[in-house]
Amino acid sequence: MPLRLCLGLSGRTPIFLFSGEPSCAGAVDHFLSFQLIFLESMASNRGQGGIQQLLTAEQEAQHIVNAARSAKMARLKQAKDEAEREIAETRSQVELQFQKKVAAQSSGDSGANVKRLEHETEHKINHLSSEASRISSDVVQMLLKQVTTVKV
Repeated sequence: MPLRLCLGLSGRTPIFLFSGEPSCAGAVDHFLSFQLIFLESMASNRGQGGIQQLLTAEQEAQHIVNAARSAKMARLKQAKDEAEREIAETRSQVELQFQKKVAAQSSGDSGANVKRLEHETEHKINHLSSEASRISSDVVQMLLKQVTTVKV
């Protein structure tokens, strides 16, 4: 039976099949050693390719992680900016309400204060007038006595 070689591919791995007489065993052994060297070479290339694929995948993963970090930082900055803007708006609204309240109280109080001060002033004027009329005759008597009395 003549020696036949069949080649095939399983995925990326070549497959070598032999059929033949036992007298061709040396040729078969030689070819099998060639096949083994070829497969080892492919495996080492595949190993390097696998390492390269791992390195490429690691780089891609690092890019994805960096992009996610950048997006996260951007979202955090945006959230911080929005929070600061909301705080500023709320602060201005509260300040405006406070100013309105103070203005309303001071204008309302000023009218009440004016009335209170007018009432107190009128009361003091009346009190001073009554005291002046009560003691005016005594003061006149004392002044006349001091003017008319001479000490020698």
